[in-house]
Amino acid sequence: MGKNGNPTGGRGTKHHCPGKSGWVGDESPGGCDEDHIGNMYYCKKHEMPCRNGCEGRAHLKNQDGCLKCKQRFIREATKEKEAKKNQEEVEKGKEDEAFWNPGKGRKK
Repeated sequence: MGKNGNPTGGRGTKHHCPGKSGWVGDESPGGCDEDHIGNMYYCKKHEMPCRNGCEGRAHLKNQDGCLKCKQRFIREATKEKEAKKNQEEVEKGKEDEAFWNPGKGRKK
């Protein structure tokens, strides 16, 4: 452990904030203020702990969640899309079945 609790021993950098050189939403570049919760270090100005409750994860303030949440959102959207597609196939199958096997009233 280095100076001020820096795990890199005071050499190099351990904080790579994307807001260091570019805008993050309405937050101006630079002026990073490092904070930590346990072993997780993040920039208080540009980042925040995951708002969806993922433990040990941070994301930019202008994002809806961390990468773990993003993957979950994509997975849920894919499941919904597949369910909708399956439902459409079932409905189409019912229409085809009604056409190829008409009821007694249509046979006359």
